[in-house]
Amino acid sequence: MISGLIRQSFFSPLLTALLVAAGTVIGGFWIQDLRRDVFPDLSAPVFNVIAQNAAMGAEELERAIAIPLEVALAGLPDVRRVRSNSQLGVAQVTIEFDPGADYYRSRQL
Repeated sequence: MISGLIRQSFFSPLLTALLVAAGTVIGGFWIQDLRRDVFPDLSAPVFNVIAQNAAMGAEELERAIAIPLEVALAGLPDVRRVRSNSQLGVAQVTIEFDPGADYYRSRQL
């Protein structure tokens, strides 16, 4: 099949040149529509909520602040994971969204 195509291209060079030119023009139009992200953003939006209260211990902060925040934030759309870390006087809640989530929309939630 390939040898027949090569043989036919030698017998009709004008048709071969027209097909190559048409393919080049069509390819030129298609390449203009391609996205040009050389380094696409593959990271998921991640946000931290930090609450400080020097008068409270780690367990109190976890019960009063971290767990209610985790429950409330887990219900947001496109949330993949919610984690918290409580230490003496500081509670940190980390919200990780799905990779396809809009960064600015997620930040406003």
